[in-house]
Parts: sequence; structure tokens; C-alpha cells
Amino acid sequence: MGNRLLVDIVRHGRTPLNERGIIQGSSDRDEDGNVIGLSEFGKLQVGCLCDALRAEGYDRILASPLTRVIQSAEALRDAVKGSPKIEIFHELTERDVGRYTHHQYKKIELYGHPSIVTFLTHLEDPEDTNLNPNITPKPGVGPGQRLRAVIEQTRSFYHSLLSGGENGRVLIVTSDVRTQYLIGEILGVRRKARIPQHNCAINRILIYWPDVGARADPFVDVQVLNYTEHLKDLFLRTFGTEDSTGFSIPGPFSSPRDG
Repeated sequence: MGNRLLVDIVRHGRTPLNERGIIQGSSDRDEDGNVIGLSEFGKLQVGCLCDALRAEGYDRILASPLTRVIQSAEALRDAVKGSPKIEIFHELTERDVGRYTHHQYKKIELYGHPSIVTFLTHLEDPEDTNLNPNITPKPGVGPGQRLRAVIEQTRSFYHSLLSGGENGRVLIVTSDVRTQYLIGEILGVRRKARIPQHNCAINRILIYWPDVGARADPFVDVQVLNYTEHLKDLFLRTFGTEDSTGFSIPGPFSSPRDG
């Protein structure tokens, strides 16, 4: 029998900057120097995520060092079975988008992309001033990461995840754009493809090798992507709407015990 690795990837809860429509990127502080943690609504979102995953047991919990991610990961650790120690990986930190950091979404020209997140996901170089020449860096903001470097960093993380060769269940807590790159790497999809992510969405992917001796090219079984059914009641109570509930492949979220 081959090896099987079940990977759940979730995005952190909302932050005050998310709610104000301000780009965070890899920053852990806002423009005034305050740490970017979860908003009150973001904490409620994480609570719903904890309820959805409470019955799960994980061998590892991996997270980026950003405060908003750590707060989400700590709540999940306390909720799920086993409570494994949180392992910090800088490779899971959200992409550094350079001069766009701390600017409002609505001020960014999208150049044909449908949303600001899509624009930033596919942006080759944050320092390309031919795009959005009126956007200047805020104080203390660096040059950002080129897209190629981010993809290579994500690929390196994914290969290290597979290198252990163990059976098990892993929970990864990270941010929007980084989640998209990681899922793209796991699925082997072309770089221009994008899988949108809502705050506290669940992505479940089973990676397996039928023959334990053949490690190079695993099979991948997508179970859910950007799943947000567990957040519907919260949005109904708070805003009177279900918001956008994402989509699920192939159907409602389930908890297979054979992964």
C-alpha cells in the first residue's frame, strides 16, 4: 500500500485592513505601525472554521509568521484533536507586493484583471512603474518580490513537504495569494490560472502514491476548494446575506478518515 498525505489549506480570518480595502501584502503592521491582527468579525470567522474542523486530527500544523495567521492557527490548534505544535515557515508568508503595500484597493488600476487580488497574483514585478505610475511606496516599504521568486519559494516549500514521505494529515494556515500559489503548485496548473480564496475558506487535497517505491510523481485528489459553507450563517446573522460562498469540488465538505 502506498503513502497518503491529506493537506488542508486555510486562509486566515479578516483583519481591519481587509475590511477597509487596504492592501496588506507581507506586512505585519499597518501604516501607523500597529500590528495587523484579526478584526472582531475575523475572530468570529475563525470560530466558524474551528467548528468545521473540530473533529479533525492533524499530525502537523504549519503557518506563516504573520500575526493574523498565527492568531488563526492558534485558535485552530486549540480546537482540533491532537493539538500539535504550530510550525512556522517563512515560505508561507504572503507575497511582498512592494509599493502597493498599504494603498487602497480602489486606487489601483487593474489593467484588465477582474479584481485587485488577481492583479497582484499575476503581477510580474511590483517595481514596474509602467503599471500604476501614480502609486508611490509608503514609508518603510521595500521593493517587493518578483513573481518568479515567489513561485520558486512556493515550489521549494511543497517539495520539502513531500520529502518526508510520511502518511498523515497536515493543516496549513496562510494568506490569500500564497494559498493560490501553493494550490497551483500542488495541482500543477499553469501560472496564469487562479483559484480565489475567501477568508477562512477550506481547501482539502489528498496527495498519494499507490506504489510506495515511486515517489517522484504523486497523484492528487481535489476534495474541496475555497469552501465557505461553514461561514454562511455568520454572514446571514451579521449582514443579512450569505456573502459569496465560494465553490466546492466535488460536493459538500466531508471528513474522509482514510486520508
